[in-house]
Amino acid sequence: MQYPSMADIYLPLAPTPDQLANRSAHNYLVTARLRDGVSVKQAQPRWAPCRAAAQAYPATNAGWSAHVEPLLDGINGLIQTSTTG
Repeated sequence: MQYPSMADIYLPLAPTPDQLANRSAHNYLVTARLRDGVSVKQAQPRWAPCRAAAQAYPATNAGWSAHVEPLLDGINGLIQTSTTG
């Protein structure tokens, strides 16, 4: 499975000053790879600054947060595959 199937290349985000000032834009999805040997549980605390930023601006970030999850969990949501025949 290739994720996302329509992407051929990834580029770093370089927002303009206007984009940075717009705190109501919630149209970005961050995808990252954990270092070998780092678990999702170990990576969670690294997102604390993002969660704090969401709480610091409640007018534009109510209901928004940041967390770490395995890629396929985010893609599949609650869909589970059966491993039994």
